[in-house]
Amino acid sequence: MHDPHDFHGHGELILLVDDDEPLRVALARMLQALRFSVVTAADGDEAFEIIKRSHVRIDAVLLDVFMPHLGGLELVDRLGCRGMQPPVVLMSGCETTALPPGLRESGRTVLRKPFTPEQVLCALRDVLHRPGDVSPPLCDW
Repeated sequence: MHDPHDFHGHGELILLVDDDEPLRVALARMLQALRFSVVTAADGDEAFEIIKRSHVRIDAVLLDVFMPHLGGLELVDRLGCRGMQPPVVLMSGCETTALPPGLRESGRTVLRKPFTPEQVLCALRDVLHRPGDVSPPLCDW
C-alpha cells in the first residue's frame, strides 16, 4: 500500500469540475500545492468547452456527479462519444444508494463528500496509473 503523503504530482494537468465554489477553490489550491497543474470549471458545459479548446492533454478529470446544466456523468459520456476518455474521478455528496445504478456497477472511482485530502490523492493516483477507461460511453444524446 502506498502512503498518500508520498504522492505528489509531476505537473499533471487536472481538470477540476464542481459547482461548489469554496470546494473547487480549496481542492485546486491543495492540488497545486502538491505539484499538479489545475484548470477549474463550474459545471460540465464549461468543462466541455475547456476540453474542446485545450491544446494540451488533460491527464485526469475530477468532477462532481450532480451539477446544474451538464452533470458529471453526462460530461463523461459526451467526451467518450467524441473519442476523449481522460481518467475520471467522480465526486458526490449523495449516499451510494442514491447514485445512478449504472455508476455503482461501472467500476469508476467515486469519492463521497466530504472526503479527506488523502482520499483525493489516492483516487488520483489510482486513475493516473490505471491503463484505459473502465466503461464505455452511452452515446444516447
